[in-house]
Amino acid sequence: MKKRLLIMVLWMITAGTLLACSPQTENAQFVEESKTRLIPGTYRAEFDQPDSRGWTPFLVMKINDEGKIAEVNFDYISTEGTLKTQDADYNQRMTAANGLGPKTYCPRFAKNLIIYQDPAQVDGITGATSSSQEFKQLAQAAYAAAEKGSQGTVYLSHIPEDSQESGEGDS
Repeated sequence: MKKRLLIMVLWMITAGTLLACSPQTENAQFVEESKTRLIPGTYRAEFDQPDSRGWTPFLVMKINDEGKIAEVNFDYISTEGTLKTQDADYNQRMTAANGLGPKTYCPRFAKNLIIYQDPAQVDGITGATSSSQEFKQLAQAAYAAAEKGSQGTVYLSHIPEDSQESGEGDS
């Protein structure tokens, strides 16, 4: 009799523990939805001035009616109005030096942001260290604006180049 009572008590403790530790799917689903819900619109972030080579990085993010990142454009614009991804000479030099150029890595960053829906989840790209950092900053700023529905351009201060790692060559 004592053995049966002990087994029943242990069974009840185990069942209670399992129920208490199980995820509450209704609340978990609500948290996930509220975390990823962005306000539909177009959001832009850019640095407030060009780097020492004359390029200004920018990011444009479009949020669809479901609150998801639907389109992303990450690029650099020169003081003359040229896009870095379209500058054939620059891309050729960068590809020769680092194995890839902005024509390759800029769309890769954009694609990964659409896939992961979170700037923090997008990994940097070897050979594009400065651009990885700039992309993350711009994506986080545009994402924060999309959470609030603030569609004006967000301007970020440029990181002084002497504080960046030397020898990267991707700016």
